[in-house]
Amino acid sequence: MSVRPDSRSTFYRRALPAPAIALSSERGRALFRDALGEGTLEGYFALAEQFHTQSEPAWCGLGTLVIVLNAMAIDPGRVWKGPWRWYSEEMLDCCKSVEAVKRDGINFDELACVARCNGADVDASRGDTLSLDAFRAAILGAAQQPGDPHAVVSYSRAELGQTGDGHFSPVAGLHGGLDLALILDTARFKYPPHWVPVEALWRATQRIDAATGQARGLLLFRRAEHRGALCSLSCHQREWAPIRRWLRNDARQLLAKELAGCEPNGVAQVEAVIRVLERAPQPLARGYLLPDPLPPPTRALLDEIRGIDLYGIVDAHGDNAVAAEVTTLLLLALAPSLPTWLGAEADAGLFELRDASESLRSEVGHLRAQISALDSACC
Repeated sequence: MSVRPDSRSTFYRRALPAPAIALSSERGRALFRDALGEGTLEGYFALAEQFHTQSEPAWCGLGTLVIVLNAMAIDPGRVWKGPWRWYSEEMLDCCKSVEAVKRDGINFDELACVARCNGADVDASRGDTLSLDAFRAAILGAAQQPGDPHAVVSYSRAELGQTGDGHFSPVAGLHGGLDLALILDTARFKYPPHWVPVEALWRATQRIDAATGQARGLLLFRRAEHRGALCSLSCHQREWAPIRRWLRNDARQLLAKELAGCEPNGVAQVEAVIRVLERAPQPLARGYLLPDPLPPPTRALLDEIRGIDLYGIVDAHGDNAVAAEVTTLLLLALAPSLPTWLGAEADAGLFELRDASESLRSEVGHLRAQISALDSACC
């Protein structure tokens, strides 16, 4: 026999407090019609097509990111269910595990990191670095575009008189005449989509996140021109933090030992770097599951990688736990650090991108951007 929970210990939504105005209310609908006529709801429709309720109480950031990634029509390159590739919160298991997010939530830098790992360019601004005019202009720019950028706010509900504190949600439009922003609140079990004064929302982004000691803020998401087609970094914080420490300390010392007595040439240096990377505390990179058959651009990228000298050395090494193409890309991504590792007498030419296509440069750039994002998120 099932027992009905005590209704006093559970909640069915909350009353939306002023100054917020529910989108479905008579006034909210009138504001919508006005903004539609002003051309400041162009960004609403792509977001509304993908609007859904976050599937865990602490997954407002992941729920928001699912809406934005699907609104930008980014192919995750991974299967959701059956034969379908589609984003859901459970698939955003990078930079911070979904279990950790379920327990602790996600902060501003971590959400930006997850987005960058999943094919989005992110312009992230802390609330205390933006003037009211700059904040309003950024929201307006997104509201006037039918595609990206899409605006997301990290804000304190308390500033708006709502229960709870830190929250993420997309901003889908602006009413210029009354200076109101339309929030598509991902916690639909709590509050419906609603209009709020832009100035109040701006102040809410300036509130300090107690977990980081920093202000919340505004994020603008765009579809990246190129995302990693072949590989990505192993990007859980729990994996990257020890990797980063290892790269900055142990790896350099290990490499000095590997190079002792080696022939002073590029091939020996590449082989020494590979041996060191194989001793990392976690695999540095992971390959994507490539579709079959390969699309022509991906096939061309693989062919180009296999044609460069560095790949030939990596492939001949033969002891790699990951594909030689992935190791080659990783070495190219780490290239800015390698001359320091290898010493003043290094012949680092094999690690340089020479006569590379834009596709290969973008692939390497994707990994370097991930390194930067992960450093910001966890270190």
